Amino acid sequence: YFADNIEALAKDGRMSLQGTMGGAVVEKVNLGPVLFKRLRIEGSALRSRSLEYQRTLSQTFQTHVLPMIENKSVQWHIFKEFDWENIKNAHRLMEQAQFTGKIVVKVSHEHWDGQSTMSVINMAGLLIYRISARKPIEYLLLNDSYENHKHWYPPKGRTSGTEDELKCAIRETMDVTGLRAHDMDADSAFRAEVKYVDGVQPKQVVYFLARAVGRAAVRSDGAGVKHQWCSIEQALERVVFQSMQNILTSAEKYIEDMRDRLVGKEEDGWRARSGGIEARMGRMTLGDTR
Repeated sequence: YFADNIEALAKDGRMSLQGTMGGAVVEKVNLGPVLFKRLRIEGSALRSRSLEYQRTLSQTFQTHVLPMIENKSVQWHIFKEFDWENIKNAHRLMEQAQFTGKIVVKVSHEHWDGQSTMSVINMAGLLIYRISARKPIEYLLLNDSYENHKHWYPPKGRTSGTEDELKCAIRETMDVTGLRAHDMDADSAFRAEVKYVDGVQPKQVVYFLARAVGRAAVRSDGAGVKHQWCSIEQALERVVFQSMQNILTSAEKYIEDMRDRLVGKEEDGWRARSGGIEARMGRMTLGDTR
């Protein structure tokens, strides 16, 4: 629709590009009207902006735009509504491009209360962090370059039958990261849920916190899965979904409230490990002198 949009603009008009759903390459476009009508074409992307800018923009939207939506001074045209279980029909309608207005897909609470014809897939994961006295808190995030190279997420996996959520989270984390059980100090007191629809499949993920103990080593990247330790600012930029950003923000506050105790545990563990190494080195020295 690029050429049609150029044609539709009035003199001194402006076109703002917020996405490229129709493709990023435009071929055989007449630029004459851009010059003749003195047009402005500009682009913008929210993800590349700073976290502070995104927060300010969100607050501005809540302050100035949401009230207008609530009092209906700003209205929009809804072309058709679909229940989420008929989302395929919604996609077909969108592909036809023969509509004006919004296509709305509704997800009700019934889908999470066992009344849906499609069962919910339950998953569990660990939000792993490491902490020290002289460094900011860092979180372990993964990225599957084959599925969505832009989306980073904590390790998680599907629960099996009536499997305990925390046990599932630890098992799946060990499988994905190569960490061992004694590399992690899990905290079941922190529990956060995320509910979403993946295509047409409802899913629910439960996340727990786990502190990386000592020099816990994540295995090398492989099979298209990468990992990275991120500060809270980096993590909030890398995760795509607001629900995951909210969990990270809550986790940061939860950990900061216990920082002194957690740092003390980490230092005690380091001293204990150092003592063990010194003892082993001592035994090796004695053995060499005999």
